[in-house]
Amino acid sequence: MADKNKQLLANKLNNIEQQAANHISLNQDDLTSLILTLQLMLQNQRQSQNIFNLAHTILLNYFSNQMNSQNASTQKFMESLQIFQQIVPLIAKSDRFEHGLVQKLHLYFSQDQVLNQFTQTSLLHLIKFFFSKGIIQIPLKININPEILPFQEFVEFLWMTSLSGRQITDNETQLLCKFLLEQPILKNIPKAIQYKLKEISISSNLGEASKYISQLDQFYTQESQISPIQEDCEIILKVLKWNFKSEALIDPYTVDFLISLPSAKKQIVLEMNGPSHYPYISNKDVYSAKEQMKIKNLKIKNFISVLIHHQDWSQIKGVTGKIDFVQNLVQKHIKQAYQ
Repeated sequence: MADKNKQLLANKLNNIEQQAANHISLNQDDLTSLILTLQLMLQNQRQSQNIFNLAHTILLNYFSNQMNSQNASTQKFMESLQIFQQIVPLIAKSDRFEHGLVQKLHLYFSQDQVLNQFTQTSLLHLIKFFFSKGIIQIPLKININPEILPFQEFVEFLWMTSLSGRQITDNETQLLCKFLLEQPILKNIPKAIQYKLKEISISSNLGEASKYISQLDQFYTQESQISPIQEDCEIILKVLKWNFKSEALIDPYTVDFLISLPSAKKQIVLEMNGPSHYPYISNKDVYSAKEQMKIKNLKIKNFISVLIHHQDWSQIKGVTGKIDFVQNLVQKHIKQAYQ
């Protein structure tokens, strides 16, 4: 993008930001310009960090003003929500979408007076947005009626409920059983939904529905691609002469390495985590919701997860350094394996 065009975009965003900061309602033309501007930024391979920061500031200023306003009408708030749903997906996939911003948005959208204005569909989309960014706390006041959800969305809601630590109710388990009974052929359920059903069944008591879920396919596949850092680590494990298995199946998961220790009560799962395991490049302490569910369920299955971040691995120099790194990392967990 030419510097002149960049400057025009920045100026446009700056004007909109000033309006939001001064409590001036953004009209439809401004909002349309904002959305189009963000779309242009995402289509461009060389986006400006300053423009992204500005877009984030607009989100914070505009929505915090709307939500903190005591005089905001229901109609005005719902308009804000519609805008939120248009804008956030445009930058949600950006690596520059900071963890701090998501936390602040989560705080804004967790307020009782805000949640009370949401439709059931909007609530579900809101939860899914935060889960996609690794924020798995569901506000206590959220009350979604599962009976109005289509089957796939119902399963996703149960998956998020299970991961958030909330108990799945008897009514929800009965409804899931009813849904499964209505499926003409269980094998025709999309693989992604089957996978989520298996994950839910590990961490929650699903009663009679469990017998249907147990009929679903195992998810081991020969199509799994082994990453270069995984190949690298396998060489190190062979040098250490540890008893391990690569691409081991712990249904529904396929783990990078399963390390078996003599007479140990638990086995160690060693995972080489690439960028897809983290929703924020700048924050390796926050895992994706999918990764968090995997860690939770492996623990329930009595496995110890040891995770290696791809950046940590790439910074280690030489074979000797990597041998020491793996040995020291796993050693910290060996005592736990015998307890």
